[in-house]
Amino acid sequence: MDNNLVILDADFCNLILKKPDNISFFKAIFEILDKKPAIHIYIFKHELLNNIHIQTLVQESFIKIIEYDDFLASDFDKHSYTIAFEDFYMYINGKELNNFNIFMDRRAKHNLGEIHSLITAQYLNIPLFMSNDKGAKELANSKINTDAFKVDVQNIIEVVERCKSIEPNKLDNKIIRSIKKSHSI
Repeated sequence: MDNNLVILDADFCNLILKKPDNISFFKAIFEILDKKPAIHIYIFKHELLNNIHIQTLVQESFIKIIEYDDFLASDFDKHSYTIAFEDFYMYINGKELNNFNIFMDRRAKHNLGEIHSLITAQYLNIPLFMSNDKGAKELANSKINTDAFKVDVQNIIEVVERCKSIEPNKLDNKIIRSIKKSHSI
């Protein structure tokens, strides 16, 4: 897998891409960081299907969709993925999944996208996950990060600050203020 990938969560994408004018802002983030954005297939199908801007960026090949076949080559891999998913689900939600197909079913407000993305980051050695979900950062720090692998979970403000430290004048400050204001950050 391309080690220049960064995996994105739905909330991160939706926060920036509320307006068509923000597409250039979104693209500028990845140009500044010299990263290629990627989205897990579960998030794309279940959480971003109605985001027309994401659909366009995928069609333009600006955003890569990570399919299960990209990293789950065998039944053993799928079984290991499922075990990790169930463990992470229990950790973050405090209950078991019970009769739930993690590859097909949807359950709102249960951090399924974050769990899929973090496991995928671990499998593919992707060191950066952009998500505004505080639970994702806690999960990464508690269950995933080790001496062998570490994924950094950054929210939109952390990402913007990182971009501004690299290229201070490239991101539109009006959009940054709007994002901060709309999410009380």
